[in-house]
Amino acid sequence: WRTAPDLARIWDLVPPSPPDFTDWQARQRSFDAVAIWSTRHAFLGHAEAAEWVQTVQASASMLDVLAIRPALGRYFTAGEDVVVGPRVAVLSHEAWVARFQRDPRAVGRAGVLEGVPYTVIGVLPPGVSLGAWLSYRPLDTAEGAPVWTPVGQDSLSARGHTSHTFRALGRVRAGVSLVQARVETERLLHGGQDPATLGVRLTEWQLDQA
Repeated sequence: WRTAPDLARIWDLVPPSPPDFTDWQARQRSFDAVAIWSTRHAFLGHAEAAEWVQTVQASASMLDVLAIRPALGRYFTAGEDVVVGPRVAVLSHEAWVARFQRDPRAVGRAGVLEGVPYTVIGVLPPGVSLGAWLSYRPLDTAEGAPVWTPVGQDSLSARGHTSHTFRALGRVRAGVSLVQARVETERLLHGGQDPATLGVRLTEWQLDQA
């Protein structure tokens, strides 16, 4: 998936908030699938033994965009990627190896993230890092083993149009050029506003990683 020519990174001077993304996802016609994600740090585990780790918040559509499947278990569903959805999490492959020694029984295990209980539902394939800009620390640290959660379960981000910390990725539909996809994306996200201050740029994913 890293070298797929139809995988595009969407750069935006004002990145889409989750509500903006939901609207764009429903109306766009240039991509087979689009997704957003962000990173944050959070306390993993119970209070006395909690670790400060890096986590990824991603939309339920992310694996459709990347065209990959979990190595174990499953990924989030659209019904889980909402504020009232069941608290679930997916482990990176590196987290599964480092913390569970490849034990398949990790799926179904309960945990606590930021004081909220969750259930592990899957494990990602190795090396899913979502871009050269996102550099995890060495795997012998807690920050080298991220946990993924549904972006829609963050109530403040999911309900507000002012949260612009998210990045977007899309798989361009056959027969659609990057220019055509950019024009449509700019129209849907910023229709009628000055492109000099609110502009969209699309780059092929593999070129973005150089």
